[in-house]
Formats: sequence, C-alpha cells, structure tokens
Amino acid sequence: MEKEPLYLKCIFEDGLVYFKVSKYDHADDEYIYEGTELIYENEAWNIDHYDLTQEDIEEMYKDDFCNIGKEEYEEGFVKANLNIKE
Repeated sequence: MEKEPLYLKCIFEDGLVYFKVSKYDHADDEYIYEGTELIYENEAWNIDHYDLTQEDIEEMYKDDFCNIGKEEYEEGFVKANLNIKE
C-alpha cells in the first residue's frame, strides 16, 4: 500500500462502516497500518482505532469492503455529526 490513506466502506444488514487505513511511518512488527473505523449500528455512531496487518486489510476486502474516495469517508463524519481528526 502506498503512503496515501486507503478509504473503505462496507454496508451490512444493520448498518454501515467507513474505514480509513494509513501506513505507519516506522512499524516495528506485523502491525504496519493504523485504522480509524466509523460505524453506524443499532441507530448509533461509534468510532474506534486499530492497529492492522496486511492480512487484516485482505480480510476486509473478503468481507465486502470496497474502496471509496476521501470525500465519501468525510461525509460519514458529517452524518455522524463528528469532527474529523487527521
């Protein structure tokens, strides 16, 4: 993955997920990405942060995540009425 962030989205039966994946500048182990998840589920928005491996990213694609643009990712934060912290 390049240095530019990767933006993903997944729509599922009860909600949706927006996900931003960025590569760490200096990873010390297999967790070479940082991820920010914005999820709408059970009529509520939640945000969480993760350390991710290459295998985690591949699994997300298998779980029907698709690439989106930065603008669509940012629209998720507008829908959630949250500020984006880059």
